[in-house]
Amino acid sequence: MTFVPEPELYSFMLRGYHLFSECLPSAWIGDINHIIDEMNVSGFDQFRYPNVKMEPMYDSDGKLTQIVVRNILEADAIFRNLLDLDFILPWIVTLLNRSPRLTENYGYFRNANRPVGYHAVRNGGQTQNLNHQGLPQLEMVKVMILLMDQNSETGTLSLITGSHLLSLE
Repeated sequence: MTFVPEPELYSFMLRGYHLFSECLPSAWIGDINHIIDEMNVSGFDQFRYPNVKMEPMYDSDGKLTQIVVRNILEADAIFRNLLDLDFILPWIVTLLNRSPRLTENYGYFRNANRPVGYHAVRNGGQTQNLNHQGLPQLEMVKVMILLMDQNSETGTLSLITGSHLLSLE
């Protein structure tokens, strides 16, 4: 297990958050986009990806706007590899003082039909809409890591980590 250095952990605990300044290499983003394009060409076919569950979402006019892919870590190794980044996993291990136990994971694919500005992200003070050449684009990968077991008194506490709203232009 890799732990976060103590000064960084104290800084994290004082601020309540940690800003990850590291970025994914452009070649890796290109590989992610290639997998997304393959999934799109196959129509997000459930039979091609048997270990995941596809949930299409439509607007009031019946246009596909988003696809939620549950258990996305099983769709392709490239999504699993997002978890092993040196600037993500050590934080989880340090906060838990153990290796994480994953409980849920999702991928959100944004379709070109999504309204402009929907889930736009702030980038350097500028709002930018996320598009991947008009095709479905990975909007984020959420991984739920259970920090506390659920019971009638405690409920649950989960940590969400991953590729939150990465710009995949």
